[in-house]
Amino acid sequence: MRLAYVHILPLEYYPPATNAIRIFASMDDVDAAVWTSANRKSLPEFNCDGVRIHRLPFVNPGTSAFLRFYQCLKWHWDCAIALRKFKPDAILYIEPHSAIAAWIYYRLLGGKARLFIHHHEYYAPHDYDRPGMKLVKLGQKAEQSELFPRAEWISQTNESRSGFLAKDNPEIAAEKFQIWPNYPPLSWNRKSTQPAINGPVRLLYLGSASFHDTYIRELVEWVARFPDKATLTISGFNVDPAVWEWLEKENFPNVQTFPQGWQYDELPERLHNYDVGLILYRGNTLNFVYNAPNKLFEYWAAGLEVWYPQEMKQITHLQEATTQAPLRRLDFNELPTEGPFPRPAALREFRSDYSCENAIAPLLRAFDL
Repeated sequence: MRLAYVHILPLEYYPPATNAIRIFASMDDVDAAVWTSANRKSLPEFNCDGVRIHRLPFVNPGTSAFLRFYQCLKWHWDCAIALRKFKPDAILYIEPHSAIAAWIYYRLLGGKARLFIHHHEYYAPHDYDRPGMKLVKLGQKAEQSELFPRAEWISQTNESRSGFLAKDNPEIAAEKFQIWPNYPPLSWNRKSTQPAINGPVRLLYLGSASFHDTYIRELVEWVARFPDKATLTISGFNVDPAVWEWLEKENFPNVQTFPQGWQYDELPERLHNYDVGLILYRGNTLNFVYNAPNKLFEYWAAGLEVWYPQEMKQITHLQEATTQAPLRRLDFNELPTEGPFPRPAALREFRSDYSCENAIAPLLRAFDL
């Protein structure tokens, strides 16, 4: 099968995308090609043997709004032309951000490939009216008018988000809506060899952070009050500069930072040096309230307990359904006055069964593979 994978945003920012591409590359009966754009965060370029990755010119942030709009439309046009030349049996595009290229391929270029759609994030109808979303809103309109009716598969990362997307599109057959979770590779799932801790509990926060969308300030100030009980490491390439500036100014002795982040492939070894993985989203949108992020399952794969905000209902649903999972729900507006509590050694025995290889299996069956 000739598979076209369309992901307009840089692959390096999205581990679920690179995990999926590696799986496609490992399959003898899949000839996959990828269309994406170059990352602007100085991250090492993702490459994968057995898959052709095409990085089309994209938006230059230093140009006018009109020129950026034109550059983005040109990316979609060039991608659609490339799709026609590639002659895929199936197209899988990611997010409404990528939808216009598919719409051009089908509507203007007479494309016939089978269509599969995946959304990593959930956008409520009003989210498309936010600043900077004009072209994404056009993608949403293309999805609703032509791409969703044509698609064989429309997936979201969990049941709640899929339900919201189906409710937003009641005219689309319910059986098209599927679940494709964001899990790490099976090779990550192993017990930690680290002994139970005797000293301070070692906390780790990976990923994006800002004062507006996360509880990063509340967490850091809490941990800083207990230098003998806890240490905190913060690592991420998508952290608001104001957060790094504040941390540098305060210079908390038990808080360590890695502003450049860590490479995804080195995380399995890095994570084993910690005891607790943190998720800090405030739940400002339905997307975050009903999010069980890939970091949750990456932490689990390394044997870490996960602490998360009470606002994140999707993780609470998971905690209620998986009572033995190492999860602790916290009110980050009123954290325990006794400080971080020690992590029970028994939680080191928890073994995560969540893997991207298992998660993608229903999609591969839908491909008839």
